[in-house]
Order: sequence, then structure tokens, then C-alpha cells
Amino acid sequence: LGQIAGDLWSVGFSLYGLGHLAELDGNRVRAQQFFDEAYRFCEQLGSRWGMSFAQFRRGLLALRAGATDLARLAFTDSVRLSLAIDDPRSLSLPLVTLAVIEFRDGQPELAARLLGAAESQRQAADYRMPPYAQALHDQTVAQIKEHLDPGVFTAAWAVGHATPREGIESLLADQDGAVAQFSETGSRLSARERQVIRLIANGLTNRQIAQGLGITDKTVNAHVERIYRKLGIRSRAQAAAWAVHHSLAHTT
Repeated sequence: LGQIAGDLWSVGFSLYGLGHLAELDGNRVRAQQFFDEAYRFCEQLGSRWGMSFAQFRRGLLALRAGATDLARLAFTDSVRLSLAIDDPRSLSLPLVTLAVIEFRDGQPELAARLLGAAESQRQAADYRMPPYAQALHDQTVAQIKEHLDPGVFTAAWAVGHATPREGIESLLADQDGAVAQFSETGSRLSARERQVIRLIANGLTNRQIAQGLGITDKTVNAHVERIYRKLGIRSRAQAAAWAVHHSLAHTT
């Protein structure tokens, strides 16, 4: 009915709800399709709020499927979309799930900072997180406290909590804190191209990269071609080797 009436907002909202239902029904493939469609409709509308929530749900699907890199990209995009519209409510959720990922990736202090920032935004919005998000939060806090000295945890959490909204981008940048300095050649890669080559190195196909970034296959192909040209390489194997050499890919 929404499509017939030309009401794209109703269509996007309905697709988002259908994605929830499909996920609850255990049909993750169908849920992914609905959330992808919801994202595209919200993008047509220019609704960053809707795009942020659709990306968050895509990230949850990827996280539950064990696709950590795709989940990190989706949650990071969700955070940046929320920052663009200055919405602390939608900002708090992906910060929690990014903390989950960073803890699992061996970065407990960064995870604590992200949780502190998430709590600050939750308080600013006077928002009660849904049960599944609160459970993830509480579980991750408990796990971090098992790995960090109490003083270290408290200090890291406090840094995150004190981070103003305009400083949250710096916390996202900390996710790449272990990345080595780029060579002169590598420094010419754009931020998006660095994302793409990292995902190539971690075994993702162009289609999977497109789904995770919320862009078309054609756009990913163009990024790959530019990466090859800039680095003077000819294959995905060479791209992966370059990324590993420059500490852009997980080797475990």
C-alpha cells in the first residue's frame, strides 16, 4: 500500500519491521533481504536515521553469523550516520556492539572506552536499551573486568564517558590503532579503499563487501580496480599479501 501511495517512509518502516519478524522466525537470509531493502528505501528518502537503524540490524545479523568484519563496518557506519543527525539514542546501540567486537578482537581497553561512550549517549537520550542490548552490555562489561585491572577499566570507561559527541569519531579511529603506518604508496588509498582491501584480505567476496558497506557490486568493483592501479598489483592474492604486510588484515 505504501508503494502504491508513493509513501517511501511507510515502505521502509514496514520492511524494517518485516526484517525483525524474519529474524525472530530464524530466517536470517530473509531478514537480511528486508533490512537491505529498508536501507535502500531510507537512502532514497535521505533518512539517515532510518539508514542508521537498518545498518545496525545488518550488523547484528553479521555478528550473530560470525562475520566480524562485516559487522564492524555496519556498526561503524551506523555510528557515523547517527552522529550526522546528532541522535544519541541511535548512537548508543552500535557503540555497545562495537565494544563487543573489540573485546573479542583482543582490545579490552578500547572496548571499555566504547562502552563508556555508549552509556554517556544513553543517558543523554534518557533511553532504556532493549533487553538483548542490555544483556550484551552487561556480559561484555563483566568479561572486560576479568581481563583488566580495576583501575585500568575504570579509567578507560571514564575516558569514553567523558568523550563529547563530536569526539566519538576519534574512538572509531582507535579501532585502527594497531595498524602500521602506510607506505608512501599505501597512503594514497582512500579510507573506503582501505576498508575494501582489508575485507579482501580477510577472504570476503565483492558481493559480501558490497552488502556489508551498503553499496552496489559495481561500486566495489570500481574500488578494487583503483586499488590494483594504485598499488601496481593484479590479483586478490597480491592485495591480501599487501594488506597483511601493512597490518591491515587479521592473520589469526
